[in-house]
Amino acid sequence: FGLTAYPKATAYPERYVTWQDTYEDYREAMAKVPKDASVTAGTHYVAPLAQREVIYSLRHTTLENLLSTQYVVMKTNNTVDFRNFHSEGKEDGCDVLIAILKEQGYELIHGEGTTLQIYYRP
Repeated sequence: FGLTAYPKATAYPERYVTWQDTYEDYREAMAKVPKDASVTAGTHYVAPLAQREVIYSLRHTTLENLLSTQYVVMKTNNTVDFRNFHSEGKEDGCDVLIAILKEQGYELIHGEGTTLQIYYRP
């Protein structure tokens, strides 16, 4: 027990203390999405946002469903979520999706220059 479980058990509290500011930023970001909002979320954010009125997984939704939601919450470095948005001549599906969102009137309300970004269409 002391050689296997104890080192793992102490690693989690240490990790929390090390990343506490990041976790707080994450909680604040999730709070920007109202409970009654419709949202499309990347894989990492579906569970924390699951109590929203309408939620789609970015990885598994259609563009039509995505554009029907008020908020899009994504982790920009999770390339798997953006496979549906890759286009010929552009390798980065995230850049393609961001261009589509801006074209459709979405505004970045959280995360400029970070990997957690939230877009909102008024």
